[in-house]
Amino acid sequence: MKQVMTARLSESLEKDLNLVAKTEQQEKSTVLRKLLNKAVIEWKKEEAIKRYQQGVFSTEQAAEFMGASTWSFLTLLKEKKIPLLYDIEDFKKELKDIKWKK
Repeated sequence: MKQVMTARLSESLEKDLNLVAKTEQQEKSTVLRKLLNKAVIEWKKEEAIKRYQQGVFSTEQAAEFMGASTWSFLTLLKEKKIPLLYDIEDFKKELKDIKWKK
């Protein structure tokens, strides 16, 4: 179900929105949805990384939060030069899981 929302925009933001709409040859509402979607995707990435660095999320949880695969999240960490939070206990747990699956 689509939801109608209203928002107050500054004059400069409205001017920029008009510029994008004119350049893209699209309606302002279409441009607004497109830009808002991009902003939410970026926010989710940043928030996933933040929670991962805080130890709140595992790599899998962070990937799920941002709506991507674990590999995509790991690639994002690499691009941003963020170290993996992986210690000896994680390694031991994974070894145990691998042995159990055999």
